[in-house]
Amino acid sequence: YLRDRTEHQKRHALKIGEVYMKISKRNALLILFDLFCFAGVSFVYYLLSRHIPFSPSFTPTDYLLNIALLCALTTVARIALGIYTTVWRYSSTQSYFRLLLADFISGVVAFLIARFTPFYMTLWPFVILTALDLIAVLTARYAYRLIYKRMKTRQNSSDRINIAIIGAGQLGAFLANELYNNPNSAYRPVCFIDTDHAKTGSKIAGLRVYPPEKFERSRIKFDIDEVVIAIANADNDKLARMHAHYSKLGCK
Repeated sequence: YLRDRTEHQKRHALKIGEVYMKISKRNALLILFDLFCFAGVSFVYYLLSRHIPFSPSFTPTDYLLNIALLCALTTVARIALGIYTTVWRYSSTQSYFRLLLADFISGVVAFLIARFTPFYMTLWPFVILTALDLIAVLTARYAYRLIYKRMKTRQNSSDRINIAIIGAGQLGAFLANELYNNPNSAYRPVCFIDTDHAKTGSKIAGLRVYPPEKFERSRIKFDIDEVVIAIANADNDKLARMHAHYSKLGCK
C-alpha cells in the first residue's frame, strides 16, 4: 500500500511539474511577445515624432531611458495583476480590464518617476506610448482568440448537426457561444428564432436573428435538423406549444 501510494505521489508530482513548466514556458513567450510589441511601438513613435509638428523634442538617449523605465514598469504591473497567468483563448472582460488597469498604473508611475529625473520628456510621450502599446497587445490577444476558436471549430465542424436556437436572450446567447466554441460539441448553432421585433434582423453572438414566420426559409437555407428552446422562465404550456409547433414542421 505504501509503495503504491508513493508511486502515485511521484506520478502526481511529475504531472504538476509538467503543467508548471508548460505554464512557465507560455508565460515567458507571452512576456517576450509583449516586449516585442512595445519595442515596435516605441520605434514607430520615435520615427513619427521627428515629423509631427509641436512634438516634444528629446534626445535618443533620453528617449531610450524613458521607454526602458516605462517598459519595465509595464511588465512588472502585468505580472503583479496576473496578466500572464490568463489563458487568453478563454479570456473574459475582466481579463481585458486587468490588462488596461496594469498599463494605466504603470504609465502613471513611470511618468511620476521620470518627472524627477534629468531625462524627463513631458507627459505626452508616456500617454501615447502607453495607449499604442495597449492597443497593439489587445489587438494581438483578441486576434489570437478568434483564430484559435476558428481553427478548433473548423476541425470539428464537418460532422456537427445544424440547429436553430429559439430565444435570442441572454440564455440563448450563452448557449450559442458554448456550442459554437466547444470543439467537443455535437451541434453547430446557425441562427436564432425570436418574436422580439427589436432583435430580428440583427446579430447576437455572431448569428442572425429571424422571426418565427421566416423559420421555414431559414431551415432550408441552413439545413437545420433540430431546434433548441432557450427561453428563461417559460411556462410549461408555452414550451408544450412550441414543442408541438416545431415538431409539426419536422424538427427534433
